[in-house]
Amino acid sequence: MLLSPSRRSRGRAQAAAAKALSLTCLALFCYAAVKDTIGERQAKAVAARAPRAAPAPWVCRGAACPAYTLAAKKPFYEVRTYAAGATWATASVNASSAEVATARALVPLLQFAAGANAARAPIQTGVPTRITVHATPDYHVPDGGAAFDVSMFAAPTDAPLPDPSPDVAVTLDTTTTNTTVYVLQFGGWARTSVALANAARLALAVQRDGLPLRADGSFSLALYDGRRIFQRHNEVWLYAQ
Repeated sequence: MLLSPSRRSRGRAQAAAAKALSLTCLALFCYAAVKDTIGERQAKAVAARAPRAAPAPWVCRGAACPAYTLAAKKPFYEVRTYAAGATWATASVNASSAEVATARALVPLLQFAAGANAARAPIQTGVPTRITVHATPDYHVPDGGAAFDVSMFAAPTDAPLPDPSPDVAVTLDTTTTNTTVYVLQFGGWARTSVALANAARLALAVQRDGLPLRADGSFSLALYDGRRIFQRHNEVWLYAQ
């Protein structure tokens, strides 16, 4: 059956319209796919630039750890921002070394954690044990000794920690602002001489990178493995201004 010229024209017009519609749909599909891809790349780029929450270090081994975000990772140290709200139980002593200070301070700290407090109940503690050394500006302990603050991290709870018993020389401190810390990690036994050398080395790197640094010589030694003999993990913390 032969089609009339008018019907053939309408058929060609309909075919052209269908082809145009198909090309339009294909163009829209491609545009949407490209737009989604660009959007995903932009989202990934933004996420990469943003500070990321750091998982609990493996050395915590399930124990409570203070929360922080990893702000930057340098060649051999990290820049961390510790969140406000962490509570530490601290005993302060004067000593010639971190080893002597820790031995003296652990007595009242363990008494407090065992129940020498207003609630007369055990306190759950986490890691690390933090030893703040009030050294000289060039990171030395004077011959006459220095002040050390030995702190145990208290696991977060819904209720505030009970006050220590009056006869236990322990104070409680809860951070009220975020704290920027420069962290150098090392293994082995954290002797005072090693900690001081690492603190001085870290200070040089931070100053070289032009980052703000508290320059009074005080720093913290963070110990995660007090009872382990092998595969010990330690950190030196320097504080931003």
